[in-house]
This record gives sequence, C-alpha cells and structure tokens, in this order.
Amino acid sequence: MSPRGCAAIAGEAQEPLEGTAPPARRWLLLEVPGAWPRDALEAQALPERARASLRALGAQLPGLRVQLLRRPGRSTASPRCFVADSGGDSPWLLELQLGSLEQLPSIDLRAIFEAPEGAGPPPRQRPLHLVCAHGRRDRCCAERGIPVFAALQAHAPDDVWESSHLGGHRFAACVLSLPHGLSYGRVLPAQAEALIDAHLGGELLSLVHLRGRSSLDPWAQAAEIFLRREHGGRSLAGPRHVEIEALDPGEAAPSIARVRLELDGIERSITLRRESMPVTRPPSCGQAPSPAQRFIPQPG
Repeated sequence: MSPRGCAAIAGEAQEPLEGTAPPARRWLLLEVPGAWPRDALEAQALPERARASLRALGAQLPGLRVQLLRRPGRSTASPRCFVADSGGDSPWLLELQLGSLEQLPSIDLRAIFEAPEGAGPPPRQRPLHLVCAHGRRDRCCAERGIPVFAALQAHAPDDVWESSHLGGHRFAACVLSLPHGLSYGRVLPAQAEALIDAHLGGELLSLVHLRGRSSLDPWAQAAEIFLRREHGGRSLAGPRHVEIEALDPGEAAPSIARVRLELDGIERSITLRRESMPVTRPPSCGQAPSPAQRFIPQPG
C-alpha cells in the first residue's frame, strides 16, 4: 500500500487555507503539451529559445509567474497563450495567437504587461480556470486535480486547463481563477459547476475553499477572507488601499498585525495573529513533516 498523500494528511490536520494563495500579480500562461518534468520550464516540447526568453522575462518583471497549460486530446498546431494582470482595480486577461512555440521570443511580452490600461488588445471576457495536475511535482495534484479538471471542463470546455505547479500540493485539488488571481483549495468535482457559474456571475465560489488573492500579501489575503465572513459579500472585486501594520515591530517576521483595507467600498480593519499549529504535516509528498501555520483573528 502506498503512503497517504500530503493532501490527506493536511486535511486531517485541519490546516487552514486562509493566506496560502501563490504570490503573483502577473501571469503568463503557455500551452505546452505532453508530460511536464518537475521543473515545468524544462519540458521537452518547449524550445530552448522560448525557455530562455521566459526566464529572462521573469527576471525583468517582478511578480510574474509562468504556468504551462495543456488539455488532453487537443491539437497544438497553434498553441494558446494568455497574459493576465491580477492587481489593481481592473484585472485583465488577454489571449495571444501563436503560430508555434518558436514564435514566443519574438513577442514583446513586457510591453504588453506594461501598456497603459486600454491600450492593448481587447480583453477576454470569460474567466479562465486552471487546475493543478502536475503529477510529477506531487502525486496529490494528479490524483485530486484531474477529476476536478474533467468536471470543470464538462461544464465550460474552453475556459478550463490543466496547469503546471500552482503551489500548495497539500491543498489539492487546487484551482486558480483568472484574471482576478483567486486561488481555491480542496475543490471537489461536485463543486465544478458552482465555481464556473459563480465567477460568471461576478462572485466567489466559497469563502470556505478560498485560499486568497495572489496579488495580495498573505496577511491581506487572510484579512479579506475573515472580513467577508464577518460582514458578508462575495464580490470578485478585490480590496483597495491595503495597509498592513506590524504590532510587534522589530521582529523579522511579524506574528501579529493590523490589516486595514477598503472592501466593497467600505473601510474595514482586522487584527490577526500568525502562529504555528500544534500539529505537523508534510508540505509536499515525500517531505518531512513540519508545523502548519494559521492566521487567527484577534478581539477588538
């Protein structure tokens, strides 16, 4: 019998999801077929020049994350490419046409990301949903992600892709929804239709499954979730004017902070404490167990 996966162990330990979204504001999504190695950018189907240009772009643009996409059975004669910005007041998502992966280095992706709002091609109107199915990175992502991908694709065939590593294998199945950069964990196939319909209607799927917004600091990710639970509201629109004040100044990593933000037009604040849980779990399959972390709202 194979050992239990990290997702099962983290679930039994009740490790919280709040504040665990992968940090990124900008996204570059590139269709690359076949099995991905542990480092997805080393995929054989990705030309060397394209690989080098992606690594260079990542060094030039802070907050950029590159994800490989695939869809079983799809012809890749003209690979799909998407760029997204999850930050600011108007997150956007564009689709670019590629004749081949060899063409990628000739596209000025940096100019696309840095163009003034409204200056580029018209944005894609429907959201994209990425399901981590990177089994060579962690088996939980394949075991739990592939059934969720199949369920989502059955409901919205052109809006769903298998994705390379999204972070947080122990929260599989992991789903990222763009352009808003919303990260969900422990998604089940039975929730696929509700997730698609909620986003098309301008709302979050669930505050129970939400890990956070990728464009926010983990403290702000957690603060938004706790405040929405307390005051209501499931808008896709993110917080504004985020301010994080460490209440234990001088510490290299604060353990308590006050987070102020504007949520749905209303200024709100919450004090959070970050602490280690009294249980351990492996961060990924095959790794040694370590303490889980959690954010806890404080009185007042």
